[in-house]
Amino acid sequence: MKIPLLPLVAALVAHLGAAGAEERPENTTICDYYAEKTVGANTAGNQQLLMHLVLANALLGPYSKYSTVKVPNFPGSLVPTTFAGDYVDLNGYFNGGFASTNTGLGYGVSASFFDDGGLDATRQNKPGFGNTTSYQ
Repeated sequence: MKIPLLPLVAALVAHLGAAGAEERPENTTICDYYAEKTVGANTAGNQQLLMHLVLANALLGPYSKYSTVKVPNFPGSLVPTTFAGDYVDLNGYFNGGFASTNTGLGYGVSASFFDDGGLDATRQNKPGFGNTTSYQ
C-alpha cells in the first residue's frame, strides 16, 4: 500500500493557510504570520523551524508541543500503523531498508534519506545528528 507524502504535506500547508486566513493580514506572508504565531518571533530561524515542523508532523504525526493541527487518527506517514486492516510501515523506503531508489540502470539501490539519527533526530527538531547518509 502506498500513501503519497507530497499531497499530505500540501494539505497541511493549505490547512495552515486556510485556518488563519480570516485573521492573517493580507500583506503578511504565511511564513511570517505562522512563525510568530506558532514558535515565537518572526525570524529566519523560526521560519525554518516552522517548515521543519510541517514536514515532521506529516512524517511523525503531532509529535511536538508546537503541533496545533490535530488530525484524528493520523499517526504520521512514517509511523507503522494499521490502515484499512493492513499493517503499513513505509520506513524501509526512506531508511535504506529496501532497494527501492531508482538508479536509471534497471535496478533499485538502497538509500537512506535520513542523515545520522533518522526519525530520532527529527523528533528533536534536528536534520540529523551528523552529516552522513548511506547508500548501498
